[in-house]
Amino acid sequence: MTKKSSNIVLFSLLCAISILLTNCRMKDSIDYSSLKDQEPPVLETLSSNYNLNFTYMHNYVIDTLTENFTPFFYIKDNSFFVDGDNEKKTISVSCICLDGTTIHDLDLFLSMVLNAIGINASEQDFRFAPPKTDSDGTYLDFGGVFNTYTLIIDTKTENNQVLRNHTIRPGSKIPVESTYIME
Repeated sequence: MTKKSSNIVLFSLLCAISILLTNCRMKDSIDYSSLKDQEPPVLETLSSNYNLNFTYMHNYVIDTLTENFTPFFYIKDNSFFVDGDNEKKTISVSCICLDGTTIHDLDLFLSMVLNAIGINASEQDFRFAPPKTDSDGTYLDFGGVFNTYTLIIDTKTENNQVLRNHTIRPGSKIPVESTYIME
């Protein structure tokens, strides 16, 4: 078969396919006039079961803190934990701070931790929006995960002085600002 005859065959096939496709018409199975005064149909949503991996989340937060070279020297070694429960829809953040740690210092730490949790949750499950930022890269919120999960913050000093002990229901205001300053 020559190149010219193969082009003719190819052209003929394309013409036949295009004729078939233009003659095919999908049947419109919805009578839109009957929907005029009805409620719109309820679309099926994804399951409300979430399956966040809290070990991965904990490690992600640790890696984020380490990568940013944040000097959170006032957090006692091996006392920081992120944990959670998918069935109860809770995320827990706990740590022990050195005596003399101020709420301001702790809030800088918690702000970074909660932003990292929001980012990681959005990476694990696309239904959670990541934290929003403004044009300067400043975080405006902690993302969508805390609209679904209860946040439990439990922080104390070495002498058991409570710095923050909160149970924040989904969608409630978190008593830590989402903006933090890298010092």
